[in-house]
Amino acid sequence: MAVRRAGRRRRVRRSAEEAQRLILDAAEKRLREGGPEAIRLQEIARDVGISHPAILHHFVSRDGLTQALEHRAMRRLEAELVEVLSSQPARGETAVDVIERAFATLGDAGHARMLAWRVLQAAPAEPKVDQTLLRALADLLHARRAEAAQADWRVSPSRQDTEFIVRLAAAAMLGDGIFAPFLDASLGRASDPARQRRFREWFGVSEPAATSVPVPQAPPRFDGWRIVALGGLAQALALPLLGAYGVVATPLIEEFGATATQLGIGMSTALLAAALAGPALGAALDRGPLRAIMLSGVALMFLSVLALSRGAALWELAACFACATVGMSMYGMMPVQVILVNWFAQRRGTALSLAHIGSSVGGLIVPPTTAGLIEWLGWRHALVALASGAAAIGAFAIARLVKRPEDVGQTPDGIPGPPLAATPVYEPGHGPRRASGFSGWLRDPNFWLIGAGVGLALSVSIATLFLVRHLETLGIPRTRAALVPSSMAFFGIVGKLGVGWLVDRIDPRRVVIGALGLHALGWTIVATQSSYAEMLAAAALLGLGGGGFLPLPPVLQGRCFGRDAIGRVGGFHVLIGLPFLLATSPLVGWWAGRTGGFAAPFFGLAGVLALAALVLGCVRIPEKEPSGSRID
Repeated sequence: MAVRRAGRRRRVRRSAEEAQRLILDAAEKRLREGGPEAIRLQEIARDVGISHPAILHHFVSRDGLTQALEHRAMRRLEAELVEVLSSQPARGETAVDVIERAFATLGDAGHARMLAWRVLQAAPAEPKVDQTLLRALADLLHARRAEAAQADWRVSPSRQDTEFIVRLAAAAMLGDGIFAPFLDASLGRASDPARQRRFREWFGVSEPAATSVPVPQAPPRFDGWRIVALGGLAQALALPLLGAYGVVATPLIEEFGATATQLGIGMSTALLAAALAGPALGAALDRGPLRAIMLSGVALMFLSVLALSRGAALWELAACFACATVGMSMYGMMPVQVILVNWFAQRRGTALSLAHIGSSVGGLIVPPTTAGLIEWLGWRHALVALASGAAAIGAFAIARLVKRPEDVGQTPDGIPGPPLAATPVYEPGHGPRRASGFSGWLRDPNFWLIGAGVGLALSVSIATLFLVRHLETLGIPRTRAALVPSSMAFFGIVGKLGVGWLVDRIDPRRVVIGALGLHALGWTIVATQSSYAEMLAAAALLGLGGGGFLPLPPVLQGRCFGRDAIGRVGGFHVLIGLPFLLATSPLVGWWAGRTGGFAAPFFGLAGVLALAALVLGCVRIPEKEPSGSRID
């Protein structure tokens, strides 16, 4: 008797709730391991340590136990879904997260097979479970989709679409839980948890876009337009300073007895120095550090102008002016173009045009300001004052520039997305390809066409330094003559705005030909007319065409060679255009000396522009912009 008492199992008293929980836990474990057929009351009772009648006391029958198990699973799933959709909006939860949680509950735990078994057995469903789970999910999902649509100014989604999304997700969950092993075996694959997980991740990625439930977020920050404004300010203090050379021409003639040919040689020497520095400067700009390069250019410009103001011979003036021009190129057009081509892709033309407005504003201000300062201070002190102001303002703007949007966690054009992928290599001149370096560019017809065409067009613009002198020979006073370049700068603003809008929407070659045509017409009027009113009309055409053309070279270079190579390509193109840039000023000066005026050489400039339009019209632009690996 004592032995029997020792062999008895000690009875543990449990509350009804605890007993039911333990029974359901044991049943769920057997369901997970063996499916619905593994739910046997005797074995569950043995697992829990109770008698078979005790299970019947709590659940009446095996069917009652399976109903309770289903009910608990659905309530647990519903609670998880409500928590995901309503209590964690800051995490940016989507329907993909909801689907993954549902998969884990229905598929991994075996509930999907149990539900299918109950349907096949025609067992009565639990009305509250059937009607509450998916309805609650649809309600919360639809509310979240409506909030996201309102935040993005989109049409609110329909309730039917949301219910279809929930229905599709539920069908996929149940199907995976039931048929995953069979389907994997049919595909000749072993079914394992890792493979199931990969399928669910794939389903979450490839499901219809309408299933996303984004949390409303503020638009991503984009500083591109601030960069445009700072770049425009830097450009206003670089290239326009060359306009002061034309205003200083008369004082140099009066003090040093310089001829028009000598003035042209001085300008050509400066352009030669800047052009020779172009390839090295372009490579340095592609690699960085960009701000340090630009600030060094500001310092070189100021020190060179300071030395120029103390020059006692023409050769000293020419040397100092050449150094100042190199400094301007280090913080002016080329570095600003590199920055903006990196910051913009779809709106590149607009950005470049807005930045080049800085050149027009500078051209509007510099000539009359220089003329006024010369009358007040004399040409030497006037140049020092001009350079001092430009250096101070330029340093302020450059210190706030950023080379690439990726450097501050942003993207080109402010459009979220992955970096641009490299495009396939192509035969030169025949579609997309990757920037392949100097040896590849030499075999590319576009490289030579753009370099030569841009060189021809820009060489004509250099000849505007003779424009004030030409007007003075026509009897127009210097102060009034200086207003003609200023008028050109004003209309250059209009031309750049129009070109920027057009080049982002139509074939850039058509825009190039139109701009060069207006420019040629303006020079024709200057060469054939003589009244001040006619000169102002010509200035309008020169500004529209010449100013409008300035943003176009980097657009062509970026479209054909990609943003990662814009500095190097631009630097080499300066060398290609160098012969034209060097020849224009002395040739115009020599021709004016032979003919006794500037009418004939100015008329010849119109022919040069026509040739430039023909050359650039032959460029073959790839359908997709190439992109190479980043250099720095």
